[in-house]
Amino acid sequence: MKTDNPDDYIFINEIRACTILFNLLRCRKDKGKFIIPANICSVVPLTFLKGGAEFEFIDINISTKCIDEEKVLEKISKNPELFGGILYNHSYGVTDTPVSFFKELKSISNHLLIIDDRCLCEPQYALAFNDIYSDIILYSSGYAKYTDIGIGGYAFLKNNIKYENIRLPYSDKSSNEMNVKLKNCIDQTLLFKYEDNDWLETKPLAITAGEYLNQVKEATIKSKAHKQKINQIYKSTIPADIQFEDKFQNWRFNIFVADKKDLLNHIFSNRFFASGHYPSLSKIFSTTESPDSDKVFNAIVNLFNDKYISEEKALQLAQLIKSYFEKQYNKRPNKLRSLLL
Repeated sequence: MKTDNPDDYIFINEIRACTILFNLLRCRKDKGKFIIPANICSVVPLTFLKGGAEFEFIDINISTKCIDEEKVLEKISKNPELFGGILYNHSYGVTDTPVSFFKELKSISNHLLIIDDRCLCEPQYALAFNDIYSDIILYSSGYAKYTDIGIGGYAFLKNNIKYENIRLPYSDKSSNEMNVKLKNCIDQTLLFKYEDNDWLETKPLAITAGEYLNQVKEATIKSKAHKQKINQIYKSTIPADIQFEDKFQNWRFNIFVADKKDLLNHIFSNRFFASGHYPSLSKIFSTTESPDSDKVFNAIVNLFNDKYISEEKALQLAQLIKSYFEKQYNKRPNKLRSLLL
């Protein structure tokens, strides 16, 4: 049931955002299959497996970089009784909330749980009118997120949704083993076979919810100011025709390139760092093909704009990338972006 009353939601915070997701899924594992995007962080399907909840992947829309809404609606409309929910991820921290999409999902099947995953977005601390169709809105403040305090996640949850805190044993060794196994499968495009161990932290945070939020708020102010400075350096130096639209540049600064591997090797060989984030996980956790997710992943390089890179280093990296394109392509514009957008 939709609501426009913030009192219909409760605030939850845990040691990790995936801990919140796990606690929620354990209460929903028999309610039907979930739909998740192919370009999701690998910890998400891992958490579904830990929680015993069924899921399947849907490819992204090449324009929005988020899950393909038409494909989701088509699949759920055919067999609404099979599905228990959807996890919608804001790719690259894009802030748009697909209200009409969420509304249509609820009109097809009101029991569908809508998980609005904003873990790469700038943290927000109050609900907006646009949030009325989301059952849970999830944020993270862990490593490499928009606001990174090294720990923690929080959520707004409708108070009619069942949620239980579940405390499990945890070990660093188990977590490292799971991460290594998963990384090997992703790097080699191998089917991942889940074998449960104590990889998920579920212990309570050692600070109060108020103290935690104060830390997040203070860190967000610093993070936002720093990202704006770093992004401006990248934007003013790197060739404009390979840059993502501004709305996709919140979490990191993203560019499209024709030879991703070569550029990354060039960056690493000069002792800088970059990433090629969001591999398609549909062929890692299942046998489903996701060609649009593959197409974007094969062309994208994201540049760090967080507290771990200084303005000086960002300028050096931007100039390195600029000179790379001037040398490699004789100043010709990179045509790949126009093919993808």
